[in-house]
Amino acid sequence: MEDRIKELEEETAQSNKVSEQCEHDIRYIWYQNSNYFIYLFKYIIREIGKRTAHMETSYDEAFSALIATEHKLEEKEKALAVCDQDISSLCRYFLLYKCENNLCEFNFC
Repeated sequence: MEDRIKELEEETAQSNKVSEQCEHDIRYIWYQNSNYFIYLFKYIIREIGKRTAHMETSYDEAFSALIATEHKLEEKEKALAVCDQDISSLCRYFLLYKCENNLCEFNFC
């Protein structure tokens, strides 16, 4: 049992040593390449800014097209309303003359 405990303690010590060495290596790599990482972060931020600007431009273009289409739709709806009124008045005119024609035929007989 004591041998097993010693083995586990040795494994723990070796694992801790490897872990500390990895942390040291990471700190060293970060320190040595910090300028590169800073440049990389600035590049990423700049690219995100470009993409955001492109998306905003696309949104503005789409919104402008939507507004133009909405104005065209309103004009078409107004023209449709005028045509509906014309059709309605022609239908009433037709019915009026049809009724007068029936009266004339009735009176003629």
